[in-house]
Amino acid sequence: MQRQGLPVERTLIIAPHPDDDVIAAGGLMQHVLSSGGKLTVVYVTDGENNPWPQRALERRLIIRAEDRRRWGSMRRAEALAALAVLGAPDDASRFLGFPDHRIASLLFRGDRRLEHALATAIDDFDPTLVIMPSHYDLHPDHRAIASFSRRALGSSGLREVRTYLLHGSSVRARVQTVLQLSTSERERKERAILSHRSQLYLSRSRFLTYARRFETFCCEELDLPERRSRVRFFLASLRHVATVLSGPGDQPIRSPREPEAGETPALDPATRHA
Repeated sequence: MQRQGLPVERTLIIAPHPDDDVIAAGGLMQHVLSSGGKLTVVYVTDGENNPWPQRALERRLIIRAEDRRRWGSMRRAEALAALAVLGAPDDASRFLGFPDHRIASLLFRGDRRLEHALATAIDDFDPTLVIMPSHYDLHPDHRAIASFSRRALGSSGLREVRTYLLHGSSVRARVQTVLQLSTSERERKERAILSHRSQLYLSRSRFLTYARRFETFCCEELDLPERRSRVRFFLASLRHVATVLSGPGDQPIRSPREPEAGETPALDPATRHA
């Protein structure tokens, strides 16, 4: 069972927060399910430490621990609603409950609990394809989860891995798979994105830019050296914040030019297709 050369029989998607899965791979998820494949999404955090949207929606300045827990529960429910829109079965989600915006701290402390939790999820599902965050992502949770995912996959013998980058600019030559979406798939992906209502108050336009005619995935990064510099993480985080504050938001990964309807995206000659 292949889609765009990907073995989608058993596809596992690692999402740092609820919403990252549908933004990065809402189209791919539909392809997996329509092909009769099995899907599971591993949500590393509940996205509970999301203060500005919560302050805006709830008209409160102080966010207490119980407020964050309630927000995280709501975001879990939104993730399940989005999966339902895409046609995923009830057992397609796995929530690990690690602390939002604290994953880099776990990495720096040498805490291996997330590595073990991801390895367990991978072993339990036995995927043919893993979709994971990129080490090049500017968001500290995404970068740290890329490192933990790499470690969890290190001894699994898995052959097919793709990465996605949601915060920052992509390297076009690293794009390996381009998945073109039909009009109905784009519309369904948009409805799934709209299920994340808590995120739309401040970021609706940015989120909806991801309901595009194609999704792009980059090559695996399992052989990259570990990026554990606190300074690098801090500078990347500043760049992420500056990008969000200075414009319409982080841009989805693009091919060199967006294709016309029915046209396969053109990639750099150095790009290797899956």
